[in-house]
Amino acid sequence: MNNSMIKIKGLGKNYQNGADLLEVLKGIDLEVEKSEFLAIQGPSGAGKSTLLHILGGLDFPSKGEIFFAEENIYRLNESQRAEFRNRKIGFVFQFYHLLPEFNALENVALPALLKNWWEKRKIIDYAKTLLARLGLSQRLGHRPAQLSGGEQQRVAIARALINQPQVLLCDEPTGNLDSESGKNILALLKELHQQEKTTIVLVTHDNDIASAADRIIHLRDGRLLN
Repeated sequence: MNNSMIKIKGLGKNYQNGADLLEVLKGIDLEVEKSEFLAIQGPSGAGKSTLLHILGGLDFPSKGEIFFAEENIYRLNESQRAEFRNRKIGFVFQFYHLLPEFNALENVALPALLKNWWEKRKIIDYAKTLLARLGLSQRLGHRPAQLSGGEQQRVAIARALINQPQVLLCDEPTGNLDSESGKNILALLKELHQQEKTTIVLVTHDNDIASAADRIIHLRDGRLLN
């Protein structure tokens, strides 16, 4: 039985910088198993975020293949890839990316409502359940500017989970938080992994954050070191 959730073969990513070609990722081969918590560690500029964005279908590789549950996601057309992202991937970013004009409940529910607006009551109820689980029952009507950094990141995690994704991709999720809030967010991710068996891929430059994962790989100058 194939236990692979993500498989990457010969992945490369280049950007044109004037007359120069900037090679960001160089021949990446990687496999992530179902229910694995993987940390990708490396210094700033190593290509970690670029790799994560390509894994989630947000950026297009220059070469190589990416299989998600044995489906090559870059053979999908643009609308199919958008559907794939919405249904199967949850993103947690360093800077939250919450919509400032919406409250916490609306921010969480929106990704599900975009596709299933006719199930609004069910979606709203589930969004409330997620926020309650993350300790935000008293913050449903608060807009992002009224929330602390740690609270905003918990809202962002609830939003990432609203469509019950198979994979959670986390890009420096504690990088914009104080140490205590960062510890709380990391504990929450570990709990989700252990209880829900969610596959998590997290990129970080922090040794303490990476140590929470089942496995750590290192990326430097666009290449995997192990």
